Amino acid sequence: MKKNTALLFLSSLLFTSSLFASNYYWVGGTGTWSDYATHWATTSGGNVFHVTIPSPSDDVFFDANSFATTGDTVYMDTTITNCRTMDWSGATNSPLIFGGYGQLDVYGSLILNAGMTWNVSGTLNFKSTSAGNVINSGGIPVGNLTVDFDSSGQWDLQSSWSSGGIYLGRGIFRTNGYPITCSQFEIGNAVGSALLLDTSLVTCWSWMADWNQLSQLDADSATIQCQSEFWGGMHRTYYNVSCNVFNQTDSC
Repeated sequence: MKKNTALLFLSSLLFTSSLFASNYYWVGGTGTWSDYATHWATTSGGNVFHVTIPSPSDDVFFDANSFATTGDTVYMDTTITNCRTMDWSGATNSPLIFGGYGQLDVYGSLILNAGMTWNVSGTLNFKSTSAGNVINSGGIPVGNLTVDFDSSGQWDLQSSWSSGGIYLGRGIFRTNGYPITCSQFEIGNAVGSALLLDTSLVTCWSWMADWNQLSQLDADSATIQCQSEFWGGMHRTYYNVSCNVFNQTDSC
């Protein structure tokens, strides 16, 4: 009976968390992420504000009512910043997002904007546990940001991508043929994880695939250009690879 009661209580907590997921809309131009009483409205362009910063279950939007002046800036002043989906697709006036070395945890999709500037360093963790997530940079680089796929979800790339290191620890990442530029690209060995490159061109400093072949790699139509070392893993098939040093590779 106690076990069943505990399970019912846990299910109730999960349902309540989902039930109270909210949309957050940035308003008021330049400001800090933590200033929810001034910048995080409950509706687009609204003047009713949330009473806390976004949580992992909340979607955040930057749209035509967010920035009145060219170059308005969102300062990420929290050590760990959370949201579900972050969507800049409707933003105008060439906004900028700025942050020092911190951690951004995204539990859904990331959608940027060709007119914005991303100046955030640190780590971007994709932490969704569901399918249907998208990553769209809008064609802008995200600098030396390290990207970590850190959960069992699925993500589809919808644009080119340029960043620091990329680590696929868990989950499924489909590049859909879009080009990727990064420092190091590393594929972990979690069972059920997959990197599906289609016809993508990957330009990186180094490449490393796990030795145990527990993760899936589809690279038989992709081109990988490494400036340094290529650790391909055993019994994996590659289509077109160029690098300075080949290591642990038997199928190119």
